[in-house]
Amino acid sequence: MEQSFGSTPEIHPKALLLWALLFLLHFKKKQLPNLFYVMKNLRLSIHTN
Repeated sequence: MEQSFGSTPEIHPKALLLWALLFLLHFKKKQLPNLFYVMKNLRLSIHTN
């Protein structure tokens, strides 16, 4: 596990989605629609880039 983290400096889209989910779940537990909205925006930004 440590090898993969050390050898891959790039940030993976799935990792970003996981961090976004954790952030929203931690700070905005009651705002589920907001969570889906951010997920959609992240997916769109990933596809466009």
